Amino acid sequence: MAVLIEMLRLEKSLSSAAMVLAGSLAAVPESGFGIYLGFNVYAAMLSFFLIVGAGNVLNDCFDSEANRISKPSRPIPSGRISLVKAFIYSALLFISGVALSGFINYVCFAIAVIASLSLVLHSRFLQDRMASGGVALGYVTASSFLFGGAAAGSLSLPLWMFVSTFFSSSASKTIKGMMDIESDRRFALKRIIHGIARRIRKTKGRPAEDGGLRVIRTFTFVFLSLSVAVLPVPVVLGTAGISYSVVVAPAAILLAAAAIFSASRGRRRLARARRMVKRARVLVIVAFVVQALLGF
Repeated sequence: MAVLIEMLRLEKSLSSAAMVLAGSLAAVPESGFGIYLGFNVYAAMLSFFLIVGAGNVLNDCFDSEANRISKPSRPIPSGRISLVKAFIYSALLFISGVALSGFINYVCFAIAVIASLSLVLHSRFLQDRMASGGVALGYVTASSFLFGGAAAGSLSLPLWMFVSTFFSSSASKTIKGMMDIESDRRFALKRIIHGIARRIRKTKGRPAEDGGLRVIRTFTFVFLSLSVAVLPVPVVLGTAGISYSVVVAPAAILLAAAAIFSASRGRRRLARARRMVKRARVLVIVAFVVQALLGF
């Protein structure tokens, strides 16, 4: 039982459930607090917890060979659970999470299916692709707000939470990939074990071509800039007011600074950019929830 819980990576799974709750809180002005006495919100939190947990387990399955060298204490390399049983466990979690979403409403079911497919695609094909892998994980992270809003019966504010978080989270995941390239060892090891050492040899030992990294840096800069540009939209549309603006302003500054740092070389600057993005995302969530609760 302990190994099954460990493979869920509770910190990530529980945080995804918390973001579903935040998305549902943003729906309060239209749905009212009565929704929290019902089934939908709690079912949505459990459903997304199971889906994200399934993705974490599946990631361990496809990373089992790499982890034998880099993380031998993980459940599969250490022999505490077999690879076949881990695959079955992941499949059961995915099925349970998606099935539970079907009891909420059709919108939640659709979001759950797409999030599950994104996690499967990422684990199987996109782990070593910084931009597309970042987009896949960014969608899953951001869709938690849509999921919560759909469960609570309103998407007006959760939609903008989704859009802003999609851009910032996709950039954050991509920055993490660039940090691995800067440190070189972990990223190169993973690529070798995944059977693409040939690309590394072509670049004379460098993990990626300079031109490729410039494209990735441009990608993160553009996505972080878009996440800043999205933040004033709810105010312009009249769905958010002063309380939202006061809280979200520091987030916009942090995201703008992160965009500048993400375009720079060096692991320290990338790490600083990622920390800024994480803090900004928390402020954005707080801003939407404060707007929903205060209403001005």
